[in-house]
Amino acid sequence: MDMSMIKNMIGEAVEMAMQAKPPMPLPQGPDPGMQQLYNRIQNSNQEIGRLKEELRRMNEFKRSVVDVFDGLNVRVPGRPKVNLSNIDEYVNDVKGMLLRLGPVDDKARDRIASYVQDTIKDAPSSSF
Repeated sequence: MDMSMIKNMIGEAVEMAMQAKPPMPLPQGPDPGMQQLYNRIQNSNQEIGRLKEELRRMNEFKRSVVDVFDGLNVRVPGRPKVNLSNIDEYVNDVKGMLLRLGPVDDKARDRIASYVQDTIKDAPSSSF
């Protein structure tokens, strides 16, 4: 499920909840129309709760991804520093680079590892 679809579903569910009246006692005697409406309201309330939880988990995941990018000091040229509001575009840019360039080969990985080791070795000990 993509982000815009989730946002639309949450928006619709919230709108329905805002328009709905609080649960009311069912009238005496069977009224299939009222029972059906009551059931739909209950289902909508459950769906709102589920969507809120899904949104909470998604935002928590995004925060974790931002922390990982920050921790690895990953920068995308032409983009501001990664944050919660631009993480989707950031990830798409990195994905696009990987698709265009392909995975990192062993030679490039070894060069990167060597560079990192040299940087750590040459840096003052208080930097790390």
